[in-house]
Amino acid sequence: MKPLKIEENIFRIAFGLIFGIFHSQFVIEFLYFYPLEGVPENFGIVTYDAPLFFLWNMLHLQAPRWLYNLFFAVGGSTMYISFGVVLGSMVDGLIGKLLRAQESKKEK
Repeated sequence: MKPLKIEENIFRIAFGLIFGIFHSQFVIEFLYFYPLEGVPENFGIVTYDAPLFFLWNMLHLQAPRWLYNLFFAVGGSTMYISFGVVLGSMVDGLIGKLLRAQESKKEK
């Protein structure tokens, strides 16, 4: 296993943090625990955490409201962080290829 180099994985880290902060600050805080006036209940769950919502309904799970909110808060944050890391990996890979191509051009 090779050591993690921050400069080679900066976009993975940055995108994961950005997406995780988005989910925790906007979706969790305002839509799950402090619903806004005029916003229907479960709006954030159905809109932003749709894959988890469909999984929850497909399995016909029943739970108290606090466990329901906790599931979507933790699961949604994990989902968003994972999506950010995957997107950051693509950007890191693209930048790495461009840098390697530039270095090989300089050598010639």
